[in-house]
Amino acid sequence: MQCWAKEYQDRFVHKLIGGRGTYLELGSHHPFDGNNTAALEWLGWKGISIDFQDRWINLFNNSSRRNPCIKVDATTQNLVDIMRKTTEHFNVLSDKHFNYISLDIDSAAIPCLKLLISNGYTFDVMTFEHDIYKKDAETKYRKEESIKILKAAGYKMLFENVLTKGTEKYDVEGNNIWEPWEDWWVSEKYFDKVENFKNVKYEDTLRLI
Repeated sequence: MQCWAKEYQDRFVHKLIGGRGTYLELGSHHPFDGNNTAALEWLGWKGISIDFQDRWINLFNNSSRRNPCIKVDATTQNLVDIMRKTTEHFNVLSDKHFNYISLDIDSAAIPCLKLLISNGYTFDVMTFEHDIYKKDAETKYRKEESIKILKAAGYKMLFENVLTKGTEKYDVEGNNIWEPWEDWWVSEKYFDKVENFKNVKYEDTLRLI
């Protein structure tokens, strides 16, 4: 399986769901480099990507990607309207449910998450980027609030604080430092009992799955 995601989120999702499915990618950025859904699309998944920057949207829609990337403010009701129209047109969505949601839109993440939950959207797997490694008030709030929202909605955290290699940050021995930046969530339909695994590198995540 060709993987483009930075921490193999695409392989993680494929291992859980398998076959073909549907995705919603909030914060697409580059269509391939570090992208969480390109590999899934390659395997036949259907989905839509959302971004707010013209440079990424134009690059995405002029690439070899088949599924669309749409420009919309993910914190407004326009997101719900656009998703409904787009998913109906591309025959992507069934009963407001996605197999996978990738949510990586920085400070807009919590308003967007609240919007999705309040409008009845559901998922099997979500990778939620909180960037807690930055150790500031905004990312602390993003992480804590996302946990409250998703637990209240009945989801379980499978892996907490998945790590990525820090940029230009090294320990005393010259090794690149790993920094916590994402939580990975699942619907209870996949696991009767879900434990929280803290500070797990993606290699360990794939082995545990």
